[in-house]
Amino acid sequence: MENQEFQQHVLKWMERMEERQRAFEERVDRRLGSLEQDVSWIRGKLEGRSELSAMLRANIAIGISIIVGIGSLLINLWRR
Repeated sequence: MENQEFQQHVLKWMERMEERQRAFEERVDRRLGSLEQDVSWIRGKLEGRSELSAMLRANIAIGISIIVGIGSLLINLWRR
């Protein structure tokens, strides 16, 4: 193999490797983008669940305070 043929062979090999590297980087970028979307979706669901849980706790606390208030009024009326 002559020196020039060897250089051309090496250059073609390097071009193929660069193409494979670009294709690999594109696949990784697509998968990372998909992963970011999935993580965002999960984060949104968790935040929604957290908000729902906080709202439920607040409503339970309000309900209990109303029941306690009515109970104390009834006890005061019954004692009179």
